[in-house]
Amino acid sequence: MGKCNLCGRAIVSSLGTIPYMESKVAKIARRALLSDAKRLTPEQRLKAFVVHCQLMMKLHAEGQRIRSARKDR
Repeated sequence: MGKCNLCGRAIVSSLGTIPYMESKVAKIARRALLSDAKRLTPEQRLKAFVVHCQLMMKLHAEGQRIRSARKDR
């Protein structure tokens, strides 16, 4: 069963449970990311969150567009 690296909960997708894999590179990258995030000012953190949300909305919209195009076939 897959686990979320942040909360430890199982990862479930429409394809089923994703196997949990951890690598040295992923651990190092995660530590670096968390370290960098701690150094952000509140304004930088807010801006990063806004950019993240915008990117997620674009990703979601593109997924919706693709699903809609598949239904029309």
